[in-house]
Amino acid sequence: MTRNAKQNSIKFKSILVLAISFMLCFVLFFCTACGTTDNDDTTTSYDKVENDTALISNGSFEFGTYKLKIEDFPKTSSISGWSSVATDNSASTSKVPSGVVKTSTDAWDKLIDKLYDDADFLKYAKNIWSITATEEASIKAEIKQNFPAPVRSGVDSDNVLMINNVSDEAPDIGTAQKLTSSSTVTLEKGTYGVFSVWVKTANIVNTSDTGRGGANIRLVNTIDSNSQADYAIYGIATTDWTEYKIYVKADESYDSTFKVVLGLGFGNGKNYAKDFVQGTAFFDDVTFTEIDESAYTDATQSLNVSSMDFGSVEKIYESANTISTFAYETVLDESEYFDDLESFANETSFPSYGTPDSTSDATVEDKTANSFKIVSNKASSITKITSGRFSVAPESYALVTFDIENKLDRFDKNGVTVYAGPDKDGKEVKITTFTEVGKKDTCSVLFKNNFPDGSNKTFYLVFVVGPTAQDSVIANYATGEILVSNIKIAKGHSYQYVKDSYGANTDVETDNYDYYSFFSSKAAATHVLYEGYSSDYVEDSNSTSYSFTPSSSSTGDILIGASNVANYTGVTSDSTFLNSANTNFNSNTRSGSGNADGVAGLINTKYFSGYNSTLASAISPELAGLYNADKNIQPLMIYNKASSAYGFIGKTLTVSASSQAKISVDVRVTGSAKAYIYLVDTFGDVKNVFKLDDFKSNTDGYNYVDNGTEYKNNEMFFTVDANGMNGEDWKTVTFYVATGATEKKFRLEMWNGDRNGDNNSTGFVFFDNVSVSTSGGFTEYTETEGNSFPSTFVDSSSVLAGVNASVKVLHRRELDSVEIEYNKTHSDTAVSYDAKYIWVKADDVVYAVFNTIDPVEVDPYASETEEETESGCTATSDPSTFWLSFSSILLGAALVLAIVMLIVKNAVRRHKANASDAKSHYKVTSRYSAKKGQKTEKVETVEAEPDEVEEPITEDEVVEEEKKEETLDDYVYGDVQDFGDDNKEN
Repeated sequence: MTRNAKQNSIKFKSILVLAISFMLCFVLFFCTACGTTDNDDTTTSYDKVENDTALISNGSFEFGTYKLKIEDFPKTSSISGWSSVATDNSASTSKVPSGVVKTSTDAWDKLIDKLYDDADFLKYAKNIWSITATEEASIKAEIKQNFPAPVRSGVDSDNVLMINNVSDEAPDIGTAQKLTSSSTVTLEKGTYGVFSVWVKTANIVNTSDTGRGGANIRLVNTIDSNSQADYAIYGIATTDWTEYKIYVKADESYDSTFKVVLGLGFGNGKNYAKDFVQGTAFFDDVTFTEIDESAYTDATQSLNVSSMDFGSVEKIYESANTISTFAYETVLDESEYFDDLESFANETSFPSYGTPDSTSDATVEDKTANSFKIVSNKASSITKITSGRFSVAPESYALVTFDIENKLDRFDKNGVTVYAGPDKDGKEVKITTFTEVGKKDTCSVLFKNNFPDGSNKTFYLVFVVGPTAQDSVIANYATGEILVSNIKIAKGHSYQYVKDSYGANTDVETDNYDYYSFFSSKAAATHVLYEGYSSDYVEDSNSTSYSFTPSSSSTGDILIGASNVANYTGVTSDSTFLNSANTNFNSNTRSGSGNADGVAGLINTKYFSGYNSTLASAISPELAGLYNADKNIQPLMIYNKASSAYGFIGKTLTVSASSQAKISVDVRVTGSAKAYIYLVDTFGDVKNVFKLDDFKSNTDGYNYVDNGTEYKNNEMFFTVDANGMNGEDWKTVTFYVATGATEKKFRLEMWNGDRNGDNNSTGFVFFDNVSVSTSGGFTEYTETEGNSFPSTFVDSSSVLAGVNASVKVLHRRELDSVEIEYNKTHSDTAVSYDAKYIWVKADDVVYAVFNTIDPVEVDPYASETEEETESGCTATSDPSTFWLSFSSILLGAALVLAIVMLIVKNAVRRHKANASDAKSHYKVTSRYSAKKGQKTEKVETVEAEPDEVEEPITEDEVVEEEKKEETLDDYVYGDVQDFGDDNKEN
């Protein structure tokens, strides 16, 4: 290959590489601009394998954090093996973060930096530690001094759980938070175990009026899958790491399952601080270990052992003020609900149940009050054992439970079959069969008498050993022993609630209904085929539903007086829950029979006979005609004996952005009393009455409205007195709220006398049928330009239809900059808005629409038709982008065309160069060989092209060609003949 050919080849290759590189860049740019690819990072990564074999997953809080940097702590969510730290049972939200933290020096310094940047924590820190420094470094130093890292010496992991309670609901009260284990621990029946948790606290401020402040450890437990009340140890306030242990025992007959809950304070289902706590708690090394009976006995012999009260809704609380080791048993109270069935084995008989009619050699041995053994020696016949009869009262049940062990030597497909009787024909009904030899089973049979009255019903059990068919052959008869032991019977009521004098259900449960529910779900069978009846009795009951219900902690109180009500808290106008600067932390002070100021709470008219006579006689006239023996009401009542103010505050209601809410309340006012119903903003320390945003009227084209008028302080509340009742029993007041771009948080408050204490009231106010709807929308009222100002709203589709409002405010939404620009080029689809009523107030309607003055931004271009180009990119018809797109496409096409032309040109040049190089290379080689060898014979040569002239070859060129010849390939262009070595003689 000649020098020129090589140079041309190199040039061509360079151009080709350049072109390919350019094309690759173009494709890459195109894909980046138009594609929607996922993460392109191809860096190889290796995950650490975490092997957590503990019964309580991640009890050390180290798993799931190895990828985190120290600045990523605290880990507030997705905590491996646990839920996220959350508010407990309707408590207020903590204002500062909680989660897994690291206690190393560097990590704690980073945490202090993060907490310093948290405005709520900084406010809390300055208040509780009286920090007066103004420099950042000094403030951080004081925080670190008062809030040191909770280091545990001698442990491998420096991860711990931190729960921080700081709330702005009221100063120095805090809140209640908890963390729940995702894993469960099952303690099999008759076994034992121990839970261990390490705890440390800091800056605990206990304002609990029950003494149940501080950190707490709870066991959420079930007995054989039936949920029970929590077991909780409370009052943990230790500045040093302390180990707390809870020894547990399962029932002899049923498994128990546990989850661990770590908490700081208790939420109580109501929005007040009864059991709230302020401060910080740290937890670590949560473990469970199975132990044997002797270890359990040794550890608990000096402890006060707490036992589960089956079916109770009240927690079992144990104080941790002086001790750190506890014992808890999930054991049924058998002494109360079970008796030995003494007559069970007294009426056993062994008739010849089938053929042949030979005499049975079966015997009953080891008879006791609650056990016996059947021994069949010769298998001479089928053996039948019948128990004594036992009775069950109307609307009651009897559960018979026993252990049965099959020790038959030969049973074929037969074993022991249990029957219950009698049915309506006086016969037995099969319950179950036990066929597995050597296995001990527990059997429970539930007998019910669901008839509301009449005589007791009698029942019995039957055991058949061997085949049940009377024509069975002797070879199938069973031989061996059957052991029946631990025979017990439980009796109780099968109805849930105690009935009142009207025959209606009350809110009071019978003593052992929960046991009935438990036994019903666990019994092998339920027998309800009574003698003389072909079907079970089913009660036809229509239960009454109420808008308000008693709080869980006040079950039964409504029978004797005003009860606390679920989701509402009774307060006075100086309550800290209205203004955090106030100092009155009391709540629900007027429940029961009330005090000198009056009575307030939930009442029910059908229970008046159990109320204090003075209270009942005072209430009855105020509700006269609203109830009778067939109709009862359960309203929320506020009675002010003297001029005062008292109200009930509800839980926070959140209405998300661009949504609607409707809140309605029925109110009854008598005498000189005056009711106040508010929507109250729950943001900030001071809870003010909710109001519409301030705005200026904008209603071009509506002559009866003045543009530019300022509207301020449009508060959302009602006042209702006896005159406003208009002779009706109840008056319904309704709030309509439509949010805009911002979500709204507020609560409902119902008062007798105003919430500020400026306008007190005397007498009775009743509230009922509170309805809160945030899912269903309502039709907003739109005005038509040019109309006269209407006295009432006439659009039947609107919620304002027929409302005669004292205040009406109309407003038109203004166009934003994008909409104005859009309208310049889209006259046919120009954006415009009608004027809407955004504020209407009448004596029974408050209508506040935020979405007109605080609108959600809408892009008018988004509604245009989208087109998909061949490149895969999506283009819109927006003219502002057309020329940019067109020029980009044109430039790309020109570049591609130039590259193609360059490639074609170089291909042609290469073709010519190859041809020329072959000829030239042939001539040079031939001439060189001839001169080198000084050959004498005549050699034929290829004739040169006419336009090519051979030049003489110099000695230097010959030497240079010799060097090149050594590197030539075997093949050269032109298939040149080898003339041999010039040094040889001819």
